Amino acid sequence: MLSIPISWLISILALIAAAMLVQASALPKQARAGFLGFLSALAMVGLLIGLRLQFGWSGAARVQPFVAILLGPTAYLGFRALVQDDEGLLVLRRHAAAMLVAMAFMLLPVPYAPDVIILVYACTYLFLLTRFLRYDSDRFAHVPDPSMLLVRAALIAVVMLLGLVILADGLITIAALTMGDARVAQVLSGASGALAAFIFLALLVAIPLVLNSTRPIVAEQTDTPPATEEDRALVSRLDSMLTESGLYRDSNLTLARIARRLGQPARDVSGAVNRVTGQNVSRHINGFRVRHAQHLLETGDLPVTEVMLDCGFISKSSFNAEFRRITGATPTAYRASTRG
Repeated sequence: MLSIPISWLISILALIAAAMLVQASALPKQARAGFLGFLSALAMVGLLIGLRLQFGWSGAARVQPFVAILLGPTAYLGFRALVQDDEGLLVLRRHAAAMLVAMAFMLLPVPYAPDVIILVYACTYLFLLTRFLRYDSDRFAHVPDPSMLLVRAALIAVVMLLGLVILADGLITIAALTMGDARVAQVLSGASGALAAFIFLALLVAIPLVLNSTRPIVAEQTDTPPATEEDRALVSRLDSMLTESGLYRDSNLTLARIARRLGQPARDVSGAVNRVTGQNVSRHINGFRVRHAQHLLETGDLPVTEVMLDCGFISKSSFNAEFRRITGATPTAYRASTRG
């Protein structure tokens, strides 16, 4: 009886994720294009692995490296587009040119050239993606604060996938060089690729669930230069804009939107807030939200959950943590103390 290869199930899941991503209109177009390219490449790799292992199509082995090499660049460009200093088409052209050069080398009649190129490429993009893990929420200017945990979870998953690709391809190359048995190397390649893709999809499901119950990541404090008069003026404009518009109550507010409203680069807004207040933009915005929550708790009878949503928080744990950080009490205890 004909059975469906496990790798094809992975391809189906990747395509479902891609279809859902198409509808994520809140993401910048460049980010969606990068992630769609990554998921499509992952789906194609799963399809080719199934054709190799289940049906013995040798042509899949020749095509697979040219698809697998897309994983690193597309993932990087997707996350890169979420960062405030994205350079758009210039970055895309630079990475596309490098990828075409790599593919040209893979076509050379040199033994194990595709394996070596894939290893070098995976290591390069593993390094580039790992650097994003050091960024705080302000650097991801196009990501609303409540979505940062999911973005970090996806980033961790992609980093681990590329690590598995490096490990698998390294073992494949060693096996091919020492054993000299192409069939053994081919089976090892297919099995390793299927395992890596399966673990990757499991991480995409598991990591967000784990991180959702933890506290938000706080950027490590670093020494900053003193604030200038321009910094104070910019932060004053920001505070006036937030107070007058109530924009802080929008749970999908991003640094990019704030910067556009102020007519300033996102990096300048982030730097000014950091130098003037000693905290990042996310925490500065949360200060407005908590002060609004204090007012509602003091003067009204709305349930705490409705107060949380009205202020722009969508997570009860985040609301309680930020409220306690600023006021020293939980929302419930604060309301009780004001009614005493």
